[in-house]
Amino acid sequence: MSPAVASDPIDLLERIQKQDGQNRRRAILAAWSSVGLATVMLASLVVGARAQLAGIAGERDQVQKKLDALRESEKTAKENLKNLNTELTTKRAELAEVQSQRVSLTQTLGQVPQAQRRTAIEQQVKQDPRASQLRRAYLHIADKKDRGWAEAMGRKLELAGIVVPGVEFVQDHIPETTVRYSRGDQAQADQIVELLKASVKARSSELPAKYKIRPNVFEVWFAPGSRNLPP
Repeated sequence: MSPAVASDPIDLLERIQKQDGQNRRRAILAAWSSVGLATVMLASLVVGARAQLAGIAGERDQVQKKLDALRESEKTAKENLKNLNTELTTKRAELAEVQSQRVSLTQTLGQVPQAQRRTAIEQQVKQDPRASQLRRAYLHIADKKDRGWAEAMGRKLELAGIVVPGVEFVQDHIPETTVRYSRGDQAQADQIVELLKASVKARSSELPAKYKIRPNVFEVWFAPGSRNLPP
């Protein structure tokens, strides 16, 4: 047996061992590479998850703030509604009182002669200051033939809740129909003009302070022949 042949098994064994070692190193390297890649991927997932959680937390905070704001708005709205209901109840009571006073005053005026009605109203206001809240409109004509027509205008104003003591004939010159009022009552005077406009053309006019007309008191001066004038 030659030495070369005798050494073949040994050489073969060494080569097998060498190959086995290389395979092991490759397996280990591959394993570590896989571990490294898995670690990187896991780290990426963790970072992404944290970012998502942070975003969700931020959105949650925004939603909570909006919810708190809505609850506060709801609370304020409920308080405002409660206040409005209280105010409405008060206004209804005041309106009922004013309407009761108007009915009472109208009934009283029906028993008082025309010439004494203004004085009767002034006495009623002095006795009960709440009566001053009633709107009163004193009608004046410069043409006696307009009386019936003016009385019909007075009934129209009464339907709108305005106390009309009656119609007074005056000999003053009245160039145009006007609704005279004291300072601060223009809006109500304009309402009277609006009520009359279907029957007669009129305008509102503020009286100088020297006339000292009470609040809620108006004077309607009809131009002569108003019954025949186009509106």
